Amino acid sequence: MDIRGKIFNTQHYSIRDGHGIRTVVFLKGCPASCVWCCNPESQGYDFDLYHVERFCAGCGRCEQVCPNSAISVVDGKAEIDREKCRKCFSCVDICHADAMQKIGTEVTVDEVIKEVMSDAPMYETSGGGVTLSGGECLTQPEFALAILEEARMNGISTCIETCGVCRKDVLVKAANLCDEVFMDLKIMDPEKSKRFIGVDSTSILENAAAIAKLPWVYFRIPLIPGINDDEENLQALADFLKESGNPRIKLIPYHVLGVDKYPRLGREYEWVRSSKGIDEIVKKAQEFMEARGIETEIA
Repeated sequence: MDIRGKIFNTQHYSIRDGHGIRTVVFLKGCPASCVWCCNPESQGYDFDLYHVERFCAGCGRCEQVCPNSAISVVDGKAEIDREKCRKCFSCVDICHADAMQKIGTEVTVDEVIKEVMSDAPMYETSGGGVTLSGGECLTQPEFALAILEEARMNGISTCIETCGVCRKDVLVKAANLCDEVFMDLKIMDPEKSKRFIGVDSTSILENAAAIAKLPWVYFRIPLIPGINDDEENLQALADFLKESGNPRIKLIPYHVLGVDKYPRLGREYEWVRSSKGIDEIVKKAQEFMEARGIETEIA
């Protein structure tokens, strides 16, 4: 199938993104902009230039080939003027140290399915399959739906991970092509949601309600200290889950594993917080939700 889309990674042998051993295909682009995002390279729909400074040999080849004079070598390390950079990726082609990297590639549905099928023996023994993640996988709807359809035709279990910032009709169609759906419900209050994830939560909750009664849909909340771990947000979440007919939640502890990615993209990580004490925060949230009749699991 010649439908094309953009991905930025394919992770094999995952055991945290659905049942069994799974191949996770990360689609590029996300309409949300969570301040704590651990995959900033997933947000943009275009390809990105990633600079891993510790790999840089200071050879100056990237400076020589850059047609926009966007790179200079200072104190033995390449520095990028992001305003001048036009992402031609000439520096990536010339960099033997792999310090300059292109994030993202365009692939066809057939190419994705071929790679997914290479792990088929793992699926057969573990009950695993393919998981589409992101970014937000459903903002490339034609591409994502085609992968799900082709995977099912090949007998492969399907799963999506979504933030719910997508068209409702696409979400419903995708959910019905899946064996598992994991959807994040991060912030319930619309204004607070707009502030911290860049999107009003109203449409997210409407989307969640549209698929909530499907028994293979699981809602999740990444617990971010100081943003959504307060009792007001958790109470609103518990109320929604009970009203939706899907009274269960997966709690995802906050971590700082993606912090180093930001400077590699020429960006700053604005939500600088320690993950110290997160176990206690998760425990309190679990007790709070279970006391309100919500089945709770720590992811």
